Amino acid sequence: ESFYGWLGLVGLRGDSIAANLGWLVFAGLMALSGLAIAEGLKLDTRARIWLGLSLGVLTIPRLMSQDVFLIGVGLAYIALYSPSLSAASKPLSVLKDRGRTILTVICVFCLIGGAAELGDFTTRISTLALSLYVLAVGALTFAQRRDAILTALLFRKSARVPD
Repeated sequence: ESFYGWLGLVGLRGDSIAANLGWLVFAGLMALSGLAIAEGLKLDTRARIWLGLSLGVLTIPRLMSQDVFLIGVGLAYIALYSPSLSAASKPLSVLKDRGRTILTVICVFCLIGGAAELGDFTTRISTLALSLYVLAVGALTFAQRRDAILTALLFRKSARVPD
């Protein structure tokens, strides 16, 4: 229902080397987006934990139904913290200010599709839309707060225990 499911929607096989390399690129971009969001939006510890759980589930290439329960809370934190960003254009403004609406629309789409016996397609499309939302907010966050993110990541104080 996730990456390999998306490939199936467009008629590509998920058991090829190209598909595996595509998944590696996708997982890397999701991880970088997660880092940018966590550091750029200055998420608290609880929000970071939920964000990590949500992004970890979204990067599972063959998502199962019981995995879906962990996605919502982390993405809700993104929607709650992203209005602190600034936007130069109308689409970016909608992305940052209407995150809760975007997430609700995606969830309602998935719910209606499941009720109409189209669950196989709507779940795949919904996880794709949720992943694109994360990637877009991550890119917007990195573009606006690049220096703060890089400083936080490169010059992090060590939590080493003295000998």
